[in-house]
Amino acid sequence: CEGYDVTERVRAERALQQSEARHRQIFNSATDYAIIATDLDGVVTGWNEGARRLLGWTDEEMIGRTTHCFFTPEDVADGVPERRREEALLRGVAIEERWHRRRSGEQFWAVGEITPLRDDVGQIVGFVKVLRDQTG
Repeated sequence: CEGYDVTERVRAERALQQSEARHRQIFNSATDYAIIATDLDGVVTGWNEGARRLLGWTDEEMIGRTTHCFFTPEDVADGVPERRREEALLRGVAIEERWHRRRSGEQFWAVGEITPLRDDVGQIVGFVKVLRDQTG
């Protein structure tokens, strides 16, 4: 009969779960700001409560879709989402002040920034867009 002491593994798993829960709590507590994570192609991988409040879509509706739906049709046609991601890659950040669209179709003036999202070894795996309504 063999046995293994799993105490350290259980502690590590519990600490990871607590850390992930804390991250979700912080992410969703920033309700005045839309915080949107995407992959390198602009496909949404994370959507906080602030994004739901500001833009109108739930995370279930947005995960797996591109950010095109909340840019104006003119900006999408002009390639603005792609250019902002390219700028963020080149400069480390892309600052935006432009019109965006809510799920309802209403347009609003927003200020925000896009920054590269890095994994644990520093590899760029996507982007984080932080957006705030300035129409006041």
